[in-house]
Amino acid sequence: MRLWASCFVFNFLWFAVASHGVKVLSAEIHTQSGDLVLDRFVVEDPDFAGEPPADRLDGICQALVASVESEQPPKIREVWGERASHALKALTSQTTQVRIDNNTSEKFTIVDVFTFDRVGLLYTIAKTLYELELSIGVARIGTYIDQVVDVFYVTDWAGQKIIDENRLREIRRRLLGAVTALVED
Repeated sequence: MRLWASCFVFNFLWFAVASHGVKVLSAEIHTQSGDLVLDRFVVEDPDFAGEPPADRLDGICQALVASVESEQPPKIREVWGERASHALKALTSQTTQVRIDNNTSEKFTIVDVFTFDRVGLLYTIAKTLYELELSIGVARIGTYIDQVVDVFYVTDWAGQKIIDENRLREIRRRLLGAVTALVED
């Protein structure tokens, strides 16, 4: 597996979890040498007050395995109901920000995305990074009530930091456009 493929594996895993109605509170992706990718999710299952039963956990595990072998992501279960349109209108007034940092890491360009949570957000961001021919080395995904802070440590497909100012502006512009388009769809 190439390093850039890790973002799609991560997305499919996220979709597998979300397809069961489980809310991802935080996640981390670590791309190791030797084509090893380690993804970690912290989730909340709104269908159960305590720990979910074993068959529920088995179903989610089976969906995770199937998602890695599939070429199509699972369908995400609707969990917001009719309140979603009212909540979405209130949230869209919050400004989305994309910040790019080339000073903190010697190896990676760090891309921070601050926005409000909605279905398909992580998939959209990772897909846009892939389309920009960026490889995710590390990602930290955090959801706090309705706010999202997604941090991606990226390189180009050759493993180099992105230092060209025009390219950095393009990354920021494309991510802002993709995240904004999610609200308009």
